[in-house]
Amino acid sequence: MLHWGVYFIVISTVFRDLGTVYIAGLTLNQAVILFLFFAALTSKLFRKDDVYRPDGLDITLVVFGIYFWISNFLISNDPEWGIRVCTHYLRSLTCYFLVVFLIQDRSKINLFVATYILSSLLMVFTEDLYSAVRSGLTFSLGRREGLTGLAGHYINYALYSLMSIPLAYYSLKNKISRLSKIFLVITIAILSTAVLFSGSRGGIVSFIVMTLALFALEFHNLKKNNIYRLLLLILLFFGVFSFFWIKGGNEMINSLLPMFTGKGKIDPSLAGRKFFVIQFFEVFLQHPIFGIGIDTSRNILTRHVPHNQWLQILSELGLVGMLLSLNIVYFVFRSLIKARKKFYEIGDWTMTNTASGLIVSIFTILFWGFYENIGLIAAEKVIFMLFALGVSLKQISLTAPSQGGVKMATSSYQRVA
Repeated sequence: MLHWGVYFIVISTVFRDLGTVYIAGLTLNQAVILFLFFAALTSKLFRKDDVYRPDGLDITLVVFGIYFWISNFLISNDPEWGIRVCTHYLRSLTCYFLVVFLIQDRSKINLFVATYILSSLLMVFTEDLYSAVRSGLTFSLGRREGLTGLAGHYINYALYSLMSIPLAYYSLKNKISRLSKIFLVITIAILSTAVLFSGSRGGIVSFIVMTLALFALEFHNLKKNNIYRLLLLILLFFGVFSFFWIKGGNEMINSLLPMFTGKGKIDPSLAGRKFFVIQFFEVFLQHPIFGIGIDTSRNILTRHVPHNQWLQILSELGLVGMLLSLNIVYFVFRSLIKARKKFYEIGDWTMTNTASGLIVSIFTILFWGFYENIGLIAAEKVIFMLFALGVSLKQISLTAPSQGGVKMATSSYQRVA
């Protein structure tokens, strides 16, 4: 029954207001994470039939976390700056292992995905979105802060909505009722609208890239029986994006063009990002191997970070940090691709579609990292839990039959190297 706590963590991460409830100095979210981790670890130690053998991603994430602490206390000139980042990474890593320990079979994975989609959907049904719809949902380029919902910040609002769209889209391919399909189509439309009107330029660009990735995968697997899904995807995308454009989104898109064309006045926010890219790349050239220390880039330019996750890794953690980051990316996608291939071979379409949705979701997150501090250093719990879900899928695929049938192991969880 411990796995129910994992679903609570998903909900409490998306609904940030739950983090304001304190228990003995800890937030409710933190208390649940610690209790679950020690309970799950104790269970593992006393169950001899449940052998734990670390996955490559497990090891790389732990080494990356250790390097955080080394960077902070041995390389950084001001260790106080990095303590927050190190502890936040530790919490996210704990959530990662909770999913690896507790989400062990098909039904739990399906419930995890459903919980995340529903949490994101309910998050957008808040007073700020309701007020925006009631006032005509007109997009304002001059707005400094966008819709926040219960996510606490407009970037998180866009991030959680965006991560759910591929999961919801690929759930349409499963053998579910017509009513469920209609609900998922409406969900995709609502979440897409939430991303586009969130006020996050990075979210909007990532939405476009995510949709292109979905198009590419659909064309790659195009068959006569799924041409209608492709048409549905095209209609959904152009319908929502056209609405966004008519309601003022063209101003947002046009504000991005001077960065690429060199013509016109560059938006101050984008000009600042361009300036940071130059400055922090110079920092990397001066400290190429180990960087300047985790989170110390805030000391360079008036407490600003590079607004680029990959550039932040280069400047703060150097080539060593970048190598570890690329290993994380490699193991994440290796797990998902292996799992998807195995499920596809045995005809387990539900798990195949889940793996496909995770691939697009995680790809979108990592792409967004080129525009914002989203990804590995600013470790969101749910992002790391999606990483772990890929590992869980791979482990389930290893216990699946080599051909015919889709009967999965739902009891003892054997970790295979």
